Amino acid sequence: MIILITGASHTGKTVLSQHLLENYHFPYLSIDHLKMGLIRSGNTNLTPEDDDELTEYLWPIVREMIKTAIENCQNLIVEGCYIPFDWRKDFTEEYASQIRFVCLGLSDAYIDAHFADITAHGSDVESRGEDSDCTAPWLKEANRATIEGFRRAGESVTVVEDDYAKTIAEAEERLFITHFMQLQSEPFAMIKAGIKTIELRLYDEKRRKIGVGDRIEFTDTETGERMTVRVLRLSVFDSFAELYQKLPLLACGYTEEDVATAAPEDMDSYYTPEEQQKYGVVGITIALV
Repeated sequence: MIILITGASHTGKTVLSQHLLENYHFPYLSIDHLKMGLIRSGNTNLTPEDDDELTEYLWPIVREMIKTAIENCQNLIVEGCYIPFDWRKDFTEEYASQIRFVCLGLSDAYIDAHFADITAHGSDVESRGEDSDCTAPWLKEANRATIEGFRRAGESVTVVEDDYAKTIAEAEERLFITHFMQLQSEPFAMIKAGIKTIELRLYDEKRRKIGVGDRIEFTDTETGERMTVRVLRLSVFDSFAELYQKLPLLACGYTEEDVATAAPEDMDSYYTPEEQQKYGVVGITIALV
């Protein structure tokens, strides 16, 4: 899964990325770092002030890195200003379904009321150095342009109006989706007891929408009881034969009594061999919420 984070300067893009890295262990790519590497290595004559030209130059590189990460089933946070308003046109639905997008903005009223706080937190994650160009009028103009541009493109923008921490926490929560699945009573009880921590599924279109950090609400098909888990890891394989070799089967729902006779063919009663060959399979590592 890709988490794409953009917004105007000083909106907290890097802070949010760092928080996601620490809490969900996603690596993240700073487009600013890529920009400076290309500039300082002499691979471009552009300067850090050439914002529009840098977007045109950097985005094709970043876009193809995102596609590669998706193809490799890797999680990645991509963060920075140099994301075009119409970025979605560059991805087919197969790729776009694997991207979660957040755009951060600050309202004029928030900047007026909290400008000193905004600049004081400018180096919370990285040292910005001298920042005298950041004035309240400049910051309001930059945020207006970003908010209006992404909204015109049909994107949702998280705009901080008053409570910054609450607004960002809500934006982070919206990145993660709740999925709904049904389970028979025995595996439901094993998950509830903390014994079964890996759910085995076909890696079809429905499961490809699941990302690390998402929630799954399981319903017991016999009793109707529900419980919610958080997705910690997705382990994708070409077949259950490969999965059974790589994952701990006692965590997948087997017991000490039957694990010795566990076989990939046990999953044929749920998914046909043709389906498994077409889509591949996934082990979803979960934890109770």
